[in-house]
This record gives sequence, C-alpha cells and structure tokens, in this order.
Amino acid sequence: MDTKMITLRITDGPSRDMIFDSMKYLYETRIPLEFKFTKEETPGEVVKTRDIEIHTLQHGDGTGYRFNLEGYLDVKAEGGYIPRRFKAFYSAKSRKGTIILKKF
Repeated sequence: MDTKMITLRITDGPSRDMIFDSMKYLYETRIPLEFKFTKEETPGEVVKTRDIEIHTLQHGDGTGYRFNLEGYLDVKAEGGYIPRRFKAFYSAKSRKGTIILKKF
C-alpha cells in the first residue's frame, strides 16, 4: 500500500442521509461512515479502513444520489493504519462506486 495512488472499488456504503449527517456534524459529534472496499485487481480482497471523514461533496448529476466526495481516511497496512486523502465517485442509490486514495 505504499504507491502514490490506489484505486479501489466501493462495494457497499452509506445512504445519502448518512453522508449528509456525517458532514453536518463533522466537527461536533462523530457519525461513523462505513464503506466496503475491494481492490480492482483482486475483487474478493477486502481493504480495511477507519475514521472516514468527508470534507467535500459535489453532486455528480441531477438525481441527488450520485456524488463526488473528497476527504480523509485511514487504511490498514503492515504495522498499523496509514492516513490517506481520497477522492470518490459514489452512488448512494446503488451503494457502489470508485475511490482513489492518495498519499499526503
């Protein structure tokens, strides 16, 4: 997990309301968001993460369910968790998408 950028598949994630609530209360009460990620090249391998924070949300289209998200999370690696910035393209309706993890 030491490459500059890593692309993962989002196989499950939160509802639209959970995303909005997590942003609304980002600096007050933490609302944990749970996404499930797998590697593009090995879809059965789950990537563990924690402490997902969404700082930017843009509507991806006019449906109100597709979003461009940006924020921070910790990714499980050898020896512990590594902080990463991310950019994600996510459909709250299908609960699927793609996330690109970047090094700081």
